[in-house]
Amino acid sequence: MKCFTTSIFKNTIKKLCTRPRNHDFVEFTLKGQTLECLVTEIINCNTFIVTCSFHGVPIWVTCKFDGICGASKVGTDELQKYKECMSYLNTSVRDTKVSINFTGMDNFGKYIALVKILPENKLLNDLLIDKNYAYSYQGGKKLLFHQWNLP
Repeated sequence: MKCFTTSIFKNTIKKLCTRPRNHDFVEFTLKGQTLECLVTEIINCNTFIVTCSFHGVPIWVTCKFDGICGASKVGTDELQKYKECMSYLNTSVRDTKVSINFTGMDNFGKYIALVKILPENKLLNDLLIDKNYAYSYQGGKKLLFHQWNLP
């Protein structure tokens, strides 16, 4: 049985494969790849899990939105925005086909991605900003919710 893994998760995946042998593993990265995937789980307003096919093998990938920072569960006002965001993502995006451009990886092993909803080809990262569920974020110190410049 051939298993695909990134170097970060090689030992974990090895335990999940039947009769693993070192030559059965192909280390790979999705960085720079664009794949058609299915959103299978929304973890929070920043993080989600997709199922893709990579060289004919199904893979599950945990991703974060590139270039945005979404609402979290901190504070009363932000908690309300978080609930609205989660409701939107669970009703409009979960179980939806998307095109994902994997742009990099964070320090915790999650892929950073630009996500287009298919077939409309709308960039979900921008839609979340337009709906005020997130703000544009390019690294550095994160803004407090009252600093988001909401209308």
